Amino acid sequence: MGGESKRRLPRIERAQILNAYRAGPEAVISLFEYLQDTLLAVIEEHEGRIQKLEQRGKQDSHNSSKPPSSDGPARRPYVKRQKSKRKPGGLPGHEGTTLQRVATPDQVVVHRAKRCRCWHS
Repeated sequence: MGGESKRRLPRIERAQILNAYRAGPEAVISLFEYLQDTLLAVIEEHEGRIQKLEQRGKQDSHNSSKPPSSDGPARRPYVKRQKSKRKPGGLPGHEGTTLQRVATPDQVVVHRAKRCRCWHS
């Protein structure tokens, strides 16, 4: 948007309008046609800019290269998955392999911090 021109409607002074009026109907018609053509061109330019801005507003991380963090709060949340009708766990008859805690371990390994988290020393 930085390189786009922002065209403005020309300001017609009161004296110019009176001169066209005094010059006759053809001068008034010519003035109106000029203003109409200019106004239509500016409207067309603005409609193009509006369309670009609306399109940009519809983009999110799914349909552009924008990161997900830029989606904003208006982004629709994902639909949560349906809960399964199956019971959790393995098939009937399958033995589990969960490692159980023992009262007297074979070996104890103590891991000490090499640095203090508070003082970084």
